[in-house]
Amino acid sequence: MRLSGQALVLLALVASVPAGAQPRHPPRQVIEKLNRMSPSERQGVLSKLPRERRAVVEQRLEKFDRLPPDAKQRLGAEYETFQQLPQEKQDEVRRLFHQFSEMPEARRQELRREMFELRNLSPGKRSARMASDSFESGYDERERTLLKSLLDLLPPPEPAGDSKP
Repeated sequence: MRLSGQALVLLALVASVPAGAQPRHPPRQVIEKLNRMSPSERQGVLSKLPRERRAVVEQRLEKFDRLPPDAKQRLGAEYETFQQLPQEKQDEVRRLFHQFSEMPEARRQELRREMFELRNLSPGKRSARMASDSFESGYDERERTLLKSLLDLLPPPEPAGDSKP
């Protein structure tokens, strides 16, 4: 299953859960439940959250709502793949996405683009790219470490067109 840049929306919700803690309901179920609610029901649920947390959740829900149906379905499948990782790897991915979320938006966009490109390269080409001068000079040590760590933790993407029944 391909974990794309769109997975960041859902994984960002997951990353907001402290490492080792389990949300009462998986984020996908929460999003689906909130999407089935009327606007007034949704506001009632969200009003119980602390102000900062509510703003973050509302922003992420709006972003999710704007996705086309196929992207929502793909994102759900990507989250299911994430759920299949051992708990230790899930916790590490959460920690890394938390680091990612603290970066300026322009750098996050650049890292998303690079991650997508790296994940779609063969292992040999990926290693060559990561050893190149342009990669070394284009990213600081923290960014290079973050990319490498995520590449090591996340399952490899499936070839385009492959899907699970």
